[in-house]
Amino acid sequence: MLHVPPASRRIQPCSRPGSAGETFLVIWLTLCALMVPGEFAETEGLEVPQVTLKAAYLAQPTQPLRLKDLLPESERPRTLSIVSSAPLLAGRLTGEGELAYSAPDISSVEGKGAATHRMIRYVLNGKEGPLRYAVSYRSAGKAFTAAPDQAVREAWGEWQRGVARMKASLTESWNNVERDLRQARLTHLQERLALVVTPPAWGEASLAFSRSSAASSYVPPGSAAQRWRIDSVEGAYAYAGSNWFARWASSYSLTSGQLRPNGVTTALAHTLSGSYKFGSALTLAPTLSLREERQRWSGILTDTSAAALALTYAPSQHYHFSTAGSYSRTHSSDHLLNLSTFTIQSTLTRTFQESGSLRTNLLLEAGFKETDDAVNPARSTQEVSGLLRLQVEGFSLSTLGS
Repeated sequence: MLHVPPASRRIQPCSRPGSAGETFLVIWLTLCALMVPGEFAETEGLEVPQVTLKAAYLAQPTQPLRLKDLLPESERPRTLSIVSSAPLLAGRLTGEGELAYSAPDISSVEGKGAATHRMIRYVLNGKEGPLRYAVSYRSAGKAFTAAPDQAVREAWGEWQRGVARMKASLTESWNNVERDLRQARLTHLQERLALVVTPPAWGEASLAFSRSSAASSYVPPGSAAQRWRIDSVEGAYAYAGSNWFARWASSYSLTSGQLRPNGVTTALAHTLSGSYKFGSALTLAPTLSLREERQRWSGILTDTSAAALALTYAPSQHYHFSTAGSYSRTHSSDHLLNLSTFTIQSTLTRTFQESGSLRTNLLLEAGFKETDDAVNPARSTQEVSGLLRLQVEGFSLSTLGS
């Protein structure tokens, strides 16, 4: 059983991710770990592992559903990333480290290199016979492009014997990585144990148990503390044919609000998903899901049902059409919640020219979203958007329409 100690007694991250000292330490440790000669040296002399160093400057792709969310080319987020990796211990381990910055604005140098725009990451993984394992750490500032203001550290191991595979993992994550005193930090801890069995010609069956807990710290005056725990069990079965795939998953969870007497919520969820490929051009992927939640202290029952369908059609290398639609409805037994949402997004791509590294595409995108709130009709919304985009070798010229 996992006991979550009070926030004041929790072990906090060893140092402040926003400090220059941590950046220097991460870079120094990564380079030292990757550049040190292998411990298992050949008789002729020391064996030095091959180090790989990669640098990239990327523009984050954007696919907004609403026209007002589309950013000008000069304001699109860009990321500069440096990644180093190398085999260790005669190839039995692999180490990788990354340092990345998100440029706040390409028209100025203000803010470049600041901790709030930075992400650091390192991973160490290995394999010994049937055992695979890894440890990893990642921390990103508030203004970083991907998964901002979040730090995660994880350790996992996987053992395989015949058709059975067992994996255990421990993951801790927290927000407010820069320790802003105006914002509380919420730390999540998850323990998970999963067993997967894949007998020949019988698909794949899995059973997983997990416990997740959360506790807040650095709570500013006037804010409420948070503390809860979720115990869950999930079973799934998947099977694939030559041109189709299907998966059924069911889960049961028990959520305990540790700051509320008898604050227990139970949830039962079922999901059926799959895909079917018609020839070489058309693919359909439907999904159905049902979820039922019940609050034990109030007896309120909340039901959520959802359906989604994705379609992809590519008759040739010059034409590609994709569309995805979804519908969901949530209502509660106390009639205070009755919400339905319908969304559809479609993209038609025409490739005019493709030779070597040059690729020219014309994309027509259209979207529709409708939210209906039966309890409070004033909160109901309807949105329609359209986008015509010309892409050539990584840069794009866009024309809007609706």
